[in-house]
Amino acid sequence: MSFLSSAHPRKRVSIDCSKDGLTEQSHAKSCDVNRIVKRYERDGILMEKLPGYVDLSGARFGNFSDGISYQEACNAVLMADESFMALPPELRAKFSNDPAEFLDFVSNPDNKSKLVDLGLLAPESVSSEGRPSSDAPAENVS
Repeated sequence: MSFLSSAHPRKRVSIDCSKDGLTEQSHAKSCDVNRIVKRYERDGILMEKLPGYVDLSGARFGNFSDGISYQEACNAVLMADESFMALPPELRAKFSNDPAEFLDFVSNPDNKSKLVDLGLLAPESVSSEGRPSSDAPAENVS
């Protein structure tokens, strides 16, 4: 066990901060709290639009109770993701592994014959023009 004494003085440690640091000084004015408060008092704007901040100026608020609930919407998205993930990997790769891209494809009526070629739609439900035949029952492809 050693003790500090005059025979063993402490080693002095210091940090040299005289060089330019990694802090970007170009944001100094926009981050200065005094300037932000003055701008708010003058214009009523708390923050200017900066990259990375959520812009709520275009947000829509209202009563949307006549539509589906948030939970139902989340469940629909989850079911769509699960259905997409149940497809073979080769087929998912054709749509860049993106369920939204797949949904756009199957929602387009011009792609009915391609859906038959991919095995996602029964051949008897599509007429020779690539449109659903009138006597064939509608089939859910999602």
